[in-house]
Amino acid sequence: MSTITRYVLFDFIRVFVVTLFILTPILLFSLLGFELRHQGIGPSSMLKIMPYILPSAMYICIPAATLFASVTVFGRLSRENELTAIKAMGISPMAIIWPTLFLSVLLSIATLWLNDLSVSWGRAGVYRVVLSSIEKTVFGMIKSRGQFDNGRVTIIADVDGNQLIRPHFVVNGGENKPIVTLVAESAFFKCDPVEEKLTLKLTNGSWDRDGKIQLRFEDELNWDLSLSDMTKKERERDKPSSLPLAVISDELRKQLKENELRKEELAVRAMLQLNAGAMHSIKTANWNQEMDALKQREKRSHRLRTEPYRRWANGFSCFGFAILGIPLAIWMKNSDMWTSFGMCFLPTLAVYVPLVLFGVDRAKSGAFHPSIVWVGNIVVVLFGILLFRRALRH
Repeated sequence: MSTITRYVLFDFIRVFVVTLFILTPILLFSLLGFELRHQGIGPSSMLKIMPYILPSAMYICIPAATLFASVTVFGRLSRENELTAIKAMGISPMAIIWPTLFLSVLLSIATLWLNDLSVSWGRAGVYRVVLSSIEKTVFGMIKSRGQFDNGRVTIIADVDGNQLIRPHFVVNGGENKPIVTLVAESAFFKCDPVEEKLTLKLTNGSWDRDGKIQLRFEDELNWDLSLSDMTKKERERDKPSSLPLAVISDELRKQLKENELRKEELAVRAMLQLNAGAMHSIKTANWNQEMDALKQREKRSHRLRTEPYRRWANGFSCFGFAILGIPLAIWMKNSDMWTSFGMCFLPTLAVYVPLVLFGVDRAKSGAFHPSIVWVGNIVVVLFGILLFRRALRH
């Protein structure tokens, strides 16, 4: 490797590292603020969550840092006519560009790994920390605000030590599920993160379900609540977006097999009902629920197909941004660094992001092959290649 090539490559690494160290804490604390606002967790829990959120912050910041470093380094080389000097010595500018593009490929692979780590290890870690701190969170919010409300569970009460005085509980089960209201003279609750439940011990109260079923009690009543309801966080262990890449293919095969078995079962049931002349049975609400459940299984299979394509496409955005940023910075040699970066970043927001979102949405719905998620990367690379031909010609 020549001296000029090492100089450019090390300059790129220096700018990239500095940019990454600036952007990552900003995004990290933004993500922590999001968890604090929505979960009401305390400072100690925020420190525990930080390592689990760090991969998410880094895999988002690495492509932006790659773009900024490309624009900064090659824009300066162009403005100071160093590229012209390189050409005058009979050296092709590609001699200093190829190592940077190769490094962007390595950064793409690192981004892919961080993406996989954040959804498989990071989300599970955040979930565990939130569950373990829910007892302190609920008590803290009731003490400071007089109530706890996350949209699913509402608790209004006074606090005396570790006891709730005259608590009023409202649990909204969601669509097609009843609203449960429970009022008591006093209550204790205990959190069990292992079983993922919150056990309420209530004394002298009443229990109401959609205003139709009522039960009054004077003795102690135990009532279990799901911790996912208390935290507004669903268990994401089985969601395609939370599975490691290594297990997605096996999970897809299982899902497709399950879908086929379910279709065969429904087909047999429909045939038996038709043979029996029970035409009305196929139009019942129960049958409609079965068909809706089958659609959900089909939807999950589409998401499982899409997930590997999505992660690879997101990871290799680093390579696309380098191909776009380098020639644009060379071509705009009379512009300053921030103008060149804006000329790259704004089209990214206006074109690349909508194309990626469109591709992911269509692939998850099954309307297109999952490779559609690469359309944003392809557009960026093709535009970058066109700029390369124009920039290196002059």
